[in-house]
Amino acid sequence: MSRKALKIIKPWTIIEEQELTQLRDEGYRVKDIAQMLGRGVDSVYDKIYNLRNISPLKLKNINAVPRDCLKCHKSFRSSGPGNRICNTCSKTNATQCDIQYAVGR
Repeated sequence: MSRKALKIIKPWTIIEEQELTQLRDEGYRVKDIAQMLGRGVDSVYDKIYNLRNISPLKLKNINAVPRDCLKCHKSFRSSGPGNRICNTCSKTNATQCDIQYAVGR
């Protein structure tokens, strides 16, 4: 009876993802990045692929700060000082708003 070694998957931290992106942008090879980060080459390839497919909204929310919505006063994760209305209220505003804008007039 043979025993197979269990593969332990170490989750990526946000800091590691940022380092990976920076090293990749600087032109380092995947093999070198894997060695620098203490990861396997396949793990680095997979993470690069996954980071390319992350929606911009998810990346924007990495540095999100808790704020109170100006409309419903509930706490939400704001992506910056210009974001003061939660997603629920923003969607409500968009569906209730029936204004059409004239372009070029």
